[in-house]
Amino acid sequence: MQVAIECLAGQSSRSPPWQGQLAARAEAAPMRRLDVHPGFSLTLHDASEGIMTGRAGLGIVVLLAGSLRNERCSGCDAGCPIARTHGQVTLLRWQQHDRTLWETVGQPFRAVELHATPDCLAGLDALASMRGADRDHRLCRECQPGLWVGAFHTPESLARTAGGLLAAGLSSGAARLQAARGAVEILEASLEAIRRPPDCCCSARDRRRVEEARDLLEAAPAEPWCIRDLARRVGLNERKLKSGFRTQFGTTVIEHLTVIRLRVAHRALVERNTPVAQAALNVGYANASHFALLFKARYGIAPSTLLRAPT
Repeated sequence: MQVAIECLAGQSSRSPPWQGQLAARAEAAPMRRLDVHPGFSLTLHDASEGIMTGRAGLGIVVLLAGSLRNERCSGCDAGCPIARTHGQVTLLRWQQHDRTLWETVGQPFRAVELHATPDCLAGLDALASMRGADRDHRLCRECQPGLWVGAFHTPESLARTAGGLLAAGLSSGAARLQAARGAVEILEASLEAIRRPPDCCCSARDRRRVEEARDLLEAAPAEPWCIRDLARRVGLNERKLKSGFRTQFGTTVIEHLTVIRLRVAHRALVERNTPVAQAALNVGYANASHFALLFKARYGIAPSTLLRAPT
C-alpha cells in the first residue's frame, strides 16, 4: 500500500477540486467526494483510470491499487510509474494552478485522496511543518521551485482505514461520518510523518546517490549493469540501493532498467524504423525473442507488429 503527499504552494484554493480533463473523464473515472470541514475534502477513487490535479495546500493520497505516473514523465512513450503498491509514499508541489500532477497508467485504480487548503493548515498550526519540507527533509524525493515531492511507507493501520472508506463509500449518513473520521485520522498521521519522519527514511545524501544510480541507467541503458557494480559506482551498499529504488521510485533496479530500455527501443522502432533485432541489441538484449516478450508485456503489442504498423 502507499500514501502519497502533495504539498503545493503559491496557488489559489478557490477552484473546485476536479476540473478540466478530469471532468471530461468522469464517466470513465467515477469519484465520490465529501467536504469534511471547510477547506478539507475527501475523494474516493475506484475506477480504471483517473487524473490528479495540483492545488494549493496539502494533498494526501493513499493508493491501494494501480499505478500512477508523474506529469514530468508524461512525454515518455508510456510514462514512468513513480507510485505503485509497494508500500512507499510520494510527494509533489507545483507553482502552476490546476496542473496535472499524476495520471493512472491503465490498471484498476483505487485510492483515497485528501486535500487541505492553506487556511485549513493554518488552523491546524501545520504551515510551519510545510515550510520545513525542503530538499534535505527525510521524506523528500524531489524539490523544485514551487514543487516538493516526498514519500513514506504507509502504516498498516492507515491502509486498513483507507480500504474501509473505499468499501463503505459515501452513500449514507453513517458512511459519511465514518469517512470524516477516517479522513481526520489519515491527515493527522500524515502531518505527524512530515513533522517526525519515520526512522526507515533514508538520508538526503543516500537519496541523491540513488538518483545518481537512476541517472546512470538512463544515460547508458545498453550497458550490462549489475546491482553490485551500480552500487559501487554511486557509493552505496547493495541493500541501500535496492531499498532506495523501491522507496523513491516504487520499483526495483532491474524493473526500472527494463522500462528505460523498452522505452528507448520503442522510440527507435517508431521514429527510426529500426529492425527489431537491432533495436533489441541497441538497448542490451542479445536475445531478440526475450526482448519481444518483455516489449509485448509492457506495450501490449509485439515489436514486429509495431514496426509494420502505418505511421
